[in-house]
Amino acid sequence: MSIGKELALLFAVLFLPGMFAQTDQIDPGAFDRPAYHVQVLLVAVPQVLLVVAMGDIRRPGSSRRYGFRRPQRSDVFTAIVALLASWVTVGLVSLAAGLIGAQTESMQPAVSWTFDRHELLPLALVSTLAIGYREEIFFRAFIADRAEEAGVDARLALGVAALVFALGHIYQGLAGFVVSLTIGLVLAAVYYRTRSLHGVAVAHGLYNLLVLLAAGLA
Repeated sequence: MSIGKELALLFAVLFLPGMFAQTDQIDPGAFDRPAYHVQVLLVAVPQVLLVVAMGDIRRPGSSRRYGFRRPQRSDVFTAIVALLASWVTVGLVSLAAGLIGAQTESMQPAVSWTFDRHELLPLALVSTLAIGYREEIFFRAFIADRAEEAGVDARLALGVAALVFALGHIYQGLAGFVVSLTIGLVLAAVYYRTRSLHGVAVAHGLYNLLVLLAAGLA
């Protein structure tokens, strides 16, 4: 199977159904239901393992090149840097939008998530980390590795992947698209420099969790 077909097949299996299922009926209170977190884990964990398996079948050792290995101390540092960089960059983008007068209705999130059952915090942490790993192993690790195998500049491939990643959040409106694109580019840059899958995946998951907690306090 060619690299292009492999990428298309994995994207179709992992993300396309969810993109087509996005409607105005999204439940903003889904995180308050234990069943939702269990569903996320039942879907995300096998998908991560599928990406690992497909990579290693095609080219043995791919998963280690992705960064799918025992976590190291450097991954903790990378996660902190990636998380802080994401927050700062999103803050700067929001500030710039306000300065140029773009802080209109179109820049308000289309979905206002809520999280009131704080006793579910451990479960929410696990599920958001699972989502982080699922998205980072494909949009960053897998794509960078396959791009290099095909002789394509990994930076270009990661930039395109960040755009596709952002399109997957278009259900959140223009604000969701811009924020997702910003975060995608930040995580792509960090991954390109460090090749730390654990670092960017944990940062991604923690960012989502912090946004959820902030929304619950709003």
